[in-house]
Amino acid sequence: MAKLPVDGDLHRTRWVLKVGLNPGGLQGGSGEQYFVGEFDGTRFVNDNPAAATLWTDYGKDCYCALPFGGMRRGGDTITLGWMNNWQYASKVPTEPWRGQMTVPRVVALRTLPEGIRLIQGPVEALARLRGKHFGWHGSSVAELNRALKSRAPRERSFEVRTTMTPASGEVGVKLLAGGGAYTEVGFDGVRGALFVDRTHSGATGFSRDFPARTVAPLALNGESLALTILVDRSTIEVFAQQGRVALTNLAYPPPGAHSIEFYTRGDKPVQLSVDLWPLKSTWVRGDRTAVSSRADRP
Repeated sequence: MAKLPVDGDLHRTRWVLKVGLNPGGLQGGSGEQYFVGEFDGTRFVNDNPAAATLWTDYGKDCYCALPFGGMRRGGDTITLGWMNNWQYASKVPTEPWRGQMTVPRVVALRTLPEGIRLIQGPVEALARLRGKHFGWHGSSVAELNRALKSRAPRERSFEVRTTMTPASGEVGVKLLAGGGAYTEVGFDGVRGALFVDRTHSGATGFSRDFPARTVAPLALNGESLALTILVDRSTIEVFAQQGRVALTNLAYPPPGAHSIEFYTRGDKPVQLSVDLWPLKSTWVRGDRTAVSSRADRP
C-alpha cells in the first residue's frame, strides 16, 4: 500500500491498495488489481464501486510489484515488479537464471474522466542509457520501414517512443522480428484496444500458457496514440498515453531477430512520429555475468 498525491498536488492524496492474484490474473495465472481510497491506519475505504476492477498491468508478466517511497522528501514513488508468471516461471528457456524484474517505474495518481487512476512509466534515469538517436516523422509506413532498415541501430535492447494518429483500422509495430518470428504491439481502432501479441515471438512451446495476445481497453477520445516501449532481449514493456495503460510481456526470439517494422491495416494514411535509441547495459564492463536465453544460441 502507498499514499500518493493526486495530479501532483501534495495536499490532495489517496491511498493505493494493491492485491496480487495467483491464479486469477486478468490474462491467466499471476496478476494484480489495485484500489484507490482512504486509509486511517486500520480500515481502507474504496473510492470506486465494488464492481470496478482496476489492473496495474494488462500483460502476463508483471506481478508482486513492490513500492519504494520516502527515498527523498517529496520524491517520486517507485515500483519494481517481478517480470514473470507462475503459469510457466519454472519453464522459461533461460539459463543459468529464471526470472527478472521490470524496469523501475514512477507511479502516480491522475484524475481521468472515469475517476482517479494509477499511472506509471519508466524512471527518467533510464534516459542515461540511451545511445545514438534515430528519428522519423511522416505518413508513409513504407518509407519509415526503409529508413529503419538502413539507418536505425540493430540492437536487442532499445527504447521506442512513437505517436500515431487514430485510425479506423489497426496500427502497430513488429518488434524483435526475424526468421519468421516477431512480437506485435498494436492498437485496434475499431475495438479501442491496445494489445501485445507474442504468439509468433519465437520460443513458445515450453508452456501452453505462454503463447498469448494480451489486450487492454484504451479509449483515445480523439487523441493520438502515444507509446513508450522498452525492449531488453527477452522483455517488452509497453506504456500508453503517458502511463494510463501498461502491458508487460516476455518474449524469446530466435538468434538474429532484432528488426523493427511498423504496419497499418486500414484505408486511411496514418501520421507517425518515431524516436528510437539503443540502450546500453547497466553491467560494469569486466564484471558481467554471462546470461542468455537458450533460444538465443545457434
